[in-house]
Amino acid sequence: MNSDQSFLITRRNFVASSLAAAGGAVTMGIPISSWAAGKAPVATTVNGPVLGYATANVNVFKGIPYGAPTGGSARFKRSTHPSPWSEPRVTHAVGDPCYQINEDWKGWVDNRNGSEDCLVLNVWSPIGAERKPVMVFLHGGAYRFGSGGAQLYDGENLSERGDVVVVTVNHRLHALGFTYFADLAPQAGFATNVGLLDLVDALEWVKANIAQFGGDPGNVTIFGESGGGGKVSCLMAMPSAKGLFHRAIVQSGAQRRLRTREEATKDTIALLKELNLGEKDAVKLTDVPVEKLFAAFKKVLEDGSSAPELPTAFSPVMDGEILPWNPTDDEALKLSSSVPKMYGTNAHETAYYLDFAGLLTVPKSDDDVVRDTAAFFKTKFKPEHSAEIAKLLADYKARSPNEPLDRIKGRIISDLWMASDAVKAATRASLDASAAPVYHYMFTWEEPYKGDFWSIHGAELLFVFGRVDADEMWGEAGAPTARADRDPEGMRYILRDDIISAWTSFAKDGKPHLKDKTEWTAFDAEGLRSMVFGKISALESDIFGPRTRELFSRIELGVGA
Repeated sequence: MNSDQSFLITRRNFVASSLAAAGGAVTMGIPISSWAAGKAPVATTVNGPVLGYATANVNVFKGIPYGAPTGGSARFKRSTHPSPWSEPRVTHAVGDPCYQINEDWKGWVDNRNGSEDCLVLNVWSPIGAERKPVMVFLHGGAYRFGSGGAQLYDGENLSERGDVVVVTVNHRLHALGFTYFADLAPQAGFATNVGLLDLVDALEWVKANIAQFGGDPGNVTIFGESGGGGKVSCLMAMPSAKGLFHRAIVQSGAQRRLRTREEATKDTIALLKELNLGEKDAVKLTDVPVEKLFAAFKKVLEDGSSAPELPTAFSPVMDGEILPWNPTDDEALKLSSSVPKMYGTNAHETAYYLDFAGLLTVPKSDDDVVRDTAAFFKTKFKPEHSAEIAKLLADYKARSPNEPLDRIKGRIISDLWMASDAVKAATRASLDASAAPVYHYMFTWEEPYKGDFWSIHGAELLFVFGRVDADEMWGEAGAPTARADRDPEGMRYILRDDIISAWTSFAKDGKPHLKDKTEWTAFDAEGLRSMVFGKISALESDIFGPRTRELFSRIELGVGA
């Protein structure tokens, strides 16, 4: 951890009534809710005391280590506990993300390349909190990039408005978190899926420590968007994570299939080759400078990439132990059957992906829609899919006869890419009548992008985290003005309150509702009820219709399929 981000202070600067320590072991002290107003908040973790800061209504702790550095001989291995400390550690700034070169838009990065000392988390807790529900957010980035310290994920608004404790987490990503060695270096002591095991360790930390921050360790919700939704999907299928969380929200990233051991081994061999190493040299990857390792990972990814889909290279692998099953296998669903679940997607998930691919265009004919769909999915698109897409297009046009063809194209590709996975996952999870309830949503509010408005991938996060006036989220300078011009009535603030209410009420008791207490009925095979979030949010039945759902069942183009 960088010295300017988290450091020790002398005891004379410690807040009065400091927590006792003896023999290098820190005792469990007074939770922050007991500290006098106006004092800097202090909490004692099992590793040592941490000193945060207070805003008007929220105590904030940033960059708390939950694991030791993972570089050198610790690379690719299960993390260990951080070394204990006795003096209070100032936790006023987010810690390093996993080493990466993230060229994402401004709101999604924390402006640092990071390091291998990245096992840190951040906590926001209402002042005076005692046993509040805990919401642990897992960032997106397709297992390649991202940080729990990104500006967008600041948890203050969600914590204050929702009266919950919010935690965001950094962990190992890309080749550092998901290189598979079992068939190449079985005696090296390397672990599989260490990026997910880091998240298990973070949840173990929450269980052991969050009461000291005013949270309830017996009421933990994990939620994540995009790749973070995939991480939530995976944690529900991991025996080692069972019991560490009690509800789960999968936003725009329901992962249904994992990388096989054979696929993952090919990834590792390609990485070794890129670094001029042979298959017998896998253990030497611990000596490769992290910058060089990341560059090789990117090259392998570029050489083997097709559509933006999962399971991508260097993502979770079904290894038979840490991840014994795919997330929607019967065994995995049984493992998480007591966990209430929420799945959902946005109406135009692929808008900026289409833009990157040069496909954010206005089709002149139905044939153009089929052609652009094939171009987007690349090698995953098969010749027989063309006729199915034509049928799908006819169904969408029949249900929305006045919708422009470019918007329908955007919805079709988005629904095939992501919504179909969410619906299939929700349907599979809801089949067991004895299991916890399942909920489904569709987010339709549109954000400014490329001179137009789209319900773009990640747009719901602005509402979940209460940052509806954030700027430059998708490279669009002046977004707040564009929003205000389009929404002079301020409906976005009502939607923000509804979504925060839905997410946090779900975290509290597993039963989501809107701010006005509008009931959100569970999703099941009979009612197929979904909450449609937009200018006016309402519960609707079978939002895709039977014909489209039947076509979804025959077309496997989903990002998580």
